[in-house]
Amino acid sequence: MQKALPKRLPSKGYRPMPIANERGIAGVSAIMKSRMGGREDGQLFTPKPELRNLADLLKNEAIPLNATRHTGATFHPEAYDRLLEGMGDASIITLGHSMFGADELHRERINLSKRIIEEKNISNIALEADYFDVMEINKYITGKIDENPLDTRVTSEADAANEEKFPLYAWPVRLWRNTHTLSFVRWLRQYNQDRPEERRVSIHGTDCYRTWFESARYVLQHIQRRDPENFPHFEVDYGFLKYKNLDHYQMGMARGIKSSRSDVAHAFHAMRRNYEKILRDPNASVARVDEEFDALMNALAIKDGEDIAFLMIEEDKLSNTQTMLSWNSRDSHMLNALKHIRSHSEAQFRRARLDRPVKTLYLGHMSHMLDESGAPRSMLGGMNMGEILRNEFGIENTFSVGFIPKSGIISASHQMNGNYENFEIKDPHFQSLEVSLDELEAVQNLYLLFRSNNPEVVVSDKNLKTFSNREMFIRCVGPIYNEVSEETAHFTQCTPGLAMDAVVAIGRVKPITPLDTYVSPQPQPEAQ
Repeated sequence: MQKALPKRLPSKGYRPMPIANERGIAGVSAIMKSRMGGREDGQLFTPKPELRNLADLLKNEAIPLNATRHTGATFHPEAYDRLLEGMGDASIITLGHSMFGADELHRERINLSKRIIEEKNISNIALEADYFDVMEINKYITGKIDENPLDTRVTSEADAANEEKFPLYAWPVRLWRNTHTLSFVRWLRQYNQDRPEERRVSIHGTDCYRTWFESARYVLQHIQRRDPENFPHFEVDYGFLKYKNLDHYQMGMARGIKSSRSDVAHAFHAMRRNYEKILRDPNASVARVDEEFDALMNALAIKDGEDIAFLMIEEDKLSNTQTMLSWNSRDSHMLNALKHIRSHSEAQFRRARLDRPVKTLYLGHMSHMLDESGAPRSMLGGMNMGEILRNEFGIENTFSVGFIPKSGIISASHQMNGNYENFEIKDPHFQSLEVSLDELEAVQNLYLLFRSNNPEVVVSDKNLKTFSNREMFIRCVGPIYNEVSEETAHFTQCTPGLAMDAVVAIGRVKPITPLDTYVSPQPQPEAQ
């Protein structure tokens, strides 16, 4: 039964849509304009102009990331000392970048991630990516396989379609396949090298975006090997595999074919029973329990992905009404996946008789990580992971950091499923956080700490509190960059000091360096 959604929920930044091929970028723009309270003439309602004058008062609170106070100097990991101290003993730390295709945002997030993993005793890392995409990477960093899945390169159209061999290549998560992710995965493997199996950090995807077919085939292979008597039942439950691919199946759903929602839900509950049975077996190895958990999480991604696609189709029918049902459902899935991952770690710790708290580092897009519960434009009823996590675990047990650029060039696409190009991002909205921080010209790469979980790290500066508690705009660019209607497509309005606990601002960024140089053929519109 579909869980009832809360009546009052906040507004949102970028909202990806798996079936937006028929809707196109105009549909995305319309949703964003409506979500931000934009008028028909494209102008936005803006906060009071005196906000910008506060920036000059923050120089003592802005902590530089550079060795010197000049743009381009080498960044130093110890610059994050105060930020790490302010995190306290948070159980869940989220690091959200505002632009998928910005090199320096990936780099600095990974620099901070390494320190958090080492100093905060992190047990698992969660990514805003499909579980199937990250599964083999997890096996590599935990020592279950020796070949790094990111070491292989896409060189042909056949490679591009092979998600099993080339994880994270499917649009839009291809931006994860960059040189910083590769070095991070290698570092995680090295970090785990000399640690006992039960103390190794793991990495998992929490999304259910594009890999249902791959997940279904994985579950069927698992059942055929481990529970062959029930294989025919699972074949029926995953009957959607008769379609050519996920896009064809979703288009069919949009045109009225019977949904498999009840069937895939049945398969998930069967997989959960199998997992719980293995978990109770004292003779089951860590690897065997992990194997059953992988199958369970793939089944969960299929079940929730089907629900989200159904809600998106229903939203498409409401041509004059915008809702946030599918956004809420997707973020709810990511929370559900995260809770499963944490519960699995707790179970493995109990089995190993380890007295160790579960601590999670979550890496995703900032549009999901912001807590916009205090935002004024909540009429559409959207809820972010940032707010959900604070409600679920308590604000004192969470800590959220956002990463934003002030200017530069990024990698992005013009359309859903399109190839990535390089774009010079336009000047930000004059009432945005980016512009306000840009006034701190002496410190081009910096961070501000808005809130602390540590009683020994006090955030008391009145100017900082006044600055961070004002409404302003923040730019969030996902895999699509709409330069024509940039303000309505990419700016979300919130209160920075309430939406996140700290912000890292980079002066100028360049596009990420992809692992693959192959350019896929552009998607062609279907014949009518």
